[in-house]
Amino acid sequence: MSFRSFGGEYKKEARVSLAGRSRVEESRAEVLERTRRERERRRQDKLAAASATSIQAAWRGWRSRRRHQAELRQAWVQRFGEHAERASSTDLAPASGFLRQLCYFADPASPADVRLLAAACRLVLAVPPLEAPPAALCQHAAGGHEAAAAVLQQAQALVALCLAALAEHAPALAPQLRQPRLGPAAAAAGGPGAPEAAPMIEALLLLTAQDSWKPAFGPAGAAEATARLLAAAVDAGLFGPLARMAGVACPEPQPGAAGGAAGAAGQQQATRVSSGEALATALTVRVLTQQTAVTARQRLRRLGPARPRSGQLHQPLDRQLPLLLCLPLALRRLPTLRPVAGRLWRASAAALHALPPAQLSAWLQAGAASALGEPAALAAAALLGNLLEGAAAALREDPKQAAGSARLPALQFAALASMLLALLPEQAFFPAGGGPGGGRDEDEDGQQAAARAAAAAAAAAVVARLPWDAAQLPSAGLVSQLQLVSDGALLRSLVRAVLPFAAPADGTEAVAAQAAAQAAVVPLQQRAGDMRQLCSLLHRFMGLPGQRQRVLVMLAFSAELVQRLWYSYLRPAQAAPGEGWVPSGDASCDPGWMLPLTLFSLAYSAFIITAGDDELYQAQRPLPLTELHGARGGGVLALLKLALWHVLWVEAAPSPGGWPPEAAALRAQLKEAAGKFMGQLHDRNCRRAFAPAEAFQADALPAERFQSEMSAATAAGRALAEGAEPGKDGGGPGPAAAGRAWGLLAHAPYLVPFRERAKLFQSVVAAERARHRDMEVMHSLAAEFGGAPNRFFAVRRTQTLQDAYEQLNHVGEALHGRIRIQFIDAHGLEEAGVDGGGIFKEFLEDVVKEGFDPNLGLFRATTDNRLYPNPHAQLVVGNALRLIEFLGKMLGKAMYEGILVELPLAPFFLKKFRGAYCDINDLPTLDPELYRNLVFLKRYEGDVADLGLTFTITDNVLGRAQEVELAPGGQDTPVIADNRLAYIHRVADHRLNQQIREPAAAFLRGLHQLIKPEWVRMFNEEELQMLISGGQQGLDIADMRAHCQYSGGYHEEHPVVQAFWAALATFTPAEQAAFLRFVTSCPRPPLLGFKYLEPPLAIQLAGSMLDEHAAERLPTAATCMNLLKLPPYRTPQQIRDKLLYAVQSGAGFELS
Repeated sequence: MSFRSFGGEYKKEARVSLAGRSRVEESRAEVLERTRRERERRRQDKLAAASATSIQAAWRGWRSRRRHQAELRQAWVQRFGEHAERASSTDLAPASGFLRQLCYFADPASPADVRLLAAACRLVLAVPPLEAPPAALCQHAAGGHEAAAAVLQQAQALVALCLAALAEHAPALAPQLRQPRLGPAAAAAGGPGAPEAAPMIEALLLLTAQDSWKPAFGPAGAAEATARLLAAAVDAGLFGPLARMAGVACPEPQPGAAGGAAGAAGQQQATRVSSGEALATALTVRVLTQQTAVTARQRLRRLGPARPRSGQLHQPLDRQLPLLLCLPLALRRLPTLRPVAGRLWRASAAALHALPPAQLSAWLQAGAASALGEPAALAAAALLGNLLEGAAAALREDPKQAAGSARLPALQFAALASMLLALLPEQAFFPAGGGPGGGRDEDEDGQQAAARAAAAAAAAAVVARLPWDAAQLPSAGLVSQLQLVSDGALLRSLVRAVLPFAAPADGTEAVAAQAAAQAAVVPLQQRAGDMRQLCSLLHRFMGLPGQRQRVLVMLAFSAELVQRLWYSYLRPAQAAPGEGWVPSGDASCDPGWMLPLTLFSLAYSAFIITAGDDELYQAQRPLPLTELHGARGGGVLALLKLALWHVLWVEAAPSPGGWPPEAAALRAQLKEAAGKFMGQLHDRNCRRAFAPAEAFQADALPAERFQSEMSAATAAGRALAEGAEPGKDGGGPGPAAAGRAWGLLAHAPYLVPFRERAKLFQSVVAAERARHRDMEVMHSLAAEFGGAPNRFFAVRRTQTLQDAYEQLNHVGEALHGRIRIQFIDAHGLEEAGVDGGGIFKEFLEDVVKEGFDPNLGLFRATTDNRLYPNPHAQLVVGNALRLIEFLGKMLGKAMYEGILVELPLAPFFLKKFRGAYCDINDLPTLDPELYRNLVFLKRYEGDVADLGLTFTITDNVLGRAQEVELAPGGQDTPVIADNRLAYIHRVADHRLNQQIREPAAAFLRGLHQLIKPEWVRMFNEEELQMLISGGQQGLDIADMRAHCQYSGGYHEEHPVVQAFWAALATFTPAEQAAFLRFVTSCPRPPLLGFKYLEPPLAIQLAGSMLDEHAAERLPTAATCMNLLKLPPYRTPQQIRDKLLYAVQSGAGFELS
């Protein structure tokens, strides 16, 4: 026997085995699993049966309701007419059934039913003869409790239907919605063919006004009645239809048509308000006015058995209010909303800020997008733009409220704006170069851009962005509104709301009292969370395409972020680290100070670059110098040093795989920002000290400890020389064997004393040099077995530079090895002598002397005789760029071989050696007079326009004046007070960067062929000059004596040698420098001492001790060999006199 189960399965009667067993024996686990499957199947069967029953019941109910609606509609039409032409105001009584039946069968999507709703609204607006307002429907509510309840119930249904009808047919009703209001009387007077929108709008305004219900209920009852009506409208999804109607009734203003937001508002206020705008504004204001009562009523309705006619409850009020701000340019399209814009802004921020990103994305896609009929990404962009536009006014402190009342809304806005930026597709709404700041910032080097990109990628990976069709372009007005992320008023209001103090709390009694009150309200631990929220948003603003530099400048100047962040948080937290540094507890692994200190460093750095050194020293802005380095060891320097030491040396990744992406990105940004800022302070301290040198050096890094780290780094020097970049992954040095030393030197070299860094430079270069020496040995062995012999490069004395260029410019890698020079004299004969290194040194000195001579035209000299590439060299010398590149190779070769050359380079040009961007503060090293003129312009208190300047500059090109535009259309752009800072920085950029871009790039290409960029990035301009030309510490006779070699019969204990050292000790510093130039061709000693002089210093006996006339001769020198030829003088005074005469007379090989 077989049968079919309800689930459609065939089952057969079980067979019984005569052996006494009906199935194979099952284990306990198999029995339990089979039981569980059967139980689950029975549960699914019951659920399917219950679902089928519910579906059938719903279907039958829907069919029954539709049939009943059709029957009721037919009866209603027979009674009141097809267009309700037989109805009158008396039919609005509850007993009539006119409204009750209409609201039951009317479909807002049907145009015919919309006309019926309009007719009903005309009856509602009609005032019976000889009676004063209110309208008829409201009067019927005075008939007792039951009548009032029935009237209010019908009014609720009518309000919901009218809103739905207006929203559904908004495009078709657009001409009517854009017309000014007709008023109740005019709207009620229309016939069947009259416009439908006007009576519905007027009825909505009338029914939700308290004055309409006061005659029936009194003031208190009227407020309760309107709250009930508004709550029902909110339950029906009030703000979705309002936003859609407003979008149709108020088209988006054209960019620039009326001067932005204020102009658009003024233009629309000058005309009559459209009916759609009037409805949206009135209902929004009424809901906000009765927000507490509406919310309470809505909560009761949700808890009770009643449900809206649609069968589903829409979102609560606080989730619906932001829908208005999802309309692009809402406050510009609805200027009448501005009086309550602050309340709407705060309500929206409070409602949405706590939503997780996934829920906010769902709200945008399911709520905002469906209500407006636009993509969710567009709704998110509009919401963000409207929040940005209204933030400054909404965060303004209310004098009637307690201090700090704007703090919570500011933090809520920060959280919401951060999530919206994470959801938005940036490239669509923030096109590169579309903002005032342009694309990548000029003062941002490659490492900084990489760190910022890594941080943006890590942040974007947290949440999926909203979908967006790349072919669809947002409106220009919306894109322009989103540029308000860098608006000074917005950033100022936001920063001041969260960071109340711009001066020290111990400055005045008033400030101290305010600080104490603020600390009582917002403890330091709570402020740590506030900082994290604020700094996270500001970092997102800076990460947007084209916004970084403008945001930083606005934060530094307009928002006073440096002062407020320091006095409100960093300084108190530094004093109480246990309470102030609160770990973030998220994927960034922030100990509590990384994010705010990164932002602080970026803003301070932007201030220094923009304002100039005079603001730092004279005005002492943004912070007094005592705050940079305090007498008690605290201050900004101490905090920066501690932070950089921690992240570069102490901290280790939690796992072998490194830091999580967010944590790695944060640390990369901190290294770049804090490292660059502290480097700026270090450079300025070298020029004009405000702190001791030890304030910049790590306290926990003894020289011997760093030397041990350097030994590992030296062992990895070959890997580094082959192009690996330290710290590329943000977590440590490039080559694994290089240890922490390279990571420290890449980001914060000033933490290590200059002498230790110079030693590291020498060791790395020596390792590279040894590698090429080994290669030379292999090549020499190959030459012995038939390879090419070692070459000597012939160079004419009369054409040193030209022959050197032709012989050595194309040797490639061979330039790293030994270069042997054979000089040719003026007669074309080879000079005697074998190049063991000394002749090449002389050759290098001659090439440098000739090539860098300003008379040649490849280089120019500043007013203090410092050299830099001639911007017009190509007009003077035909192959100028190739020659300049070759001179870069020659300087690199000198540094590579440890040969000191007397070559004073301009500091701004040396700054380019380490890949840094030159700014206004470097201009005095090029043109002090121009710098003074620009400072005068910056401080000029009169009308700047009277100076007659434009965005142009005059260049002197070979004696002819040539005008160059500093910006497109600069000739027609006058310099005024608002743009003079931009003019000043463009002038400085032109002179320091643009003019010499090509020759400087050519020189650095040549230099970097021998000296890798990584090797010189650890030095500032002054330190680089010492690497090239020697130290400025004066002559150390003891060190010189300890590393001197003797020949020709001299030795350490020789009486003449003893007398020589005694005589040299009596020289003045200037005489000692002249003596050093006489022997080595360079007036300064080797940077790390004479141990590193190449070739080593030597003293040779000139003549014979038995020659009575030997003492009459003058000493001579072979600078190519660093060799002093000293005759055997008899007394120390004789040695002193002869040396001084020879030195001051410029004696050399020829003088004897």
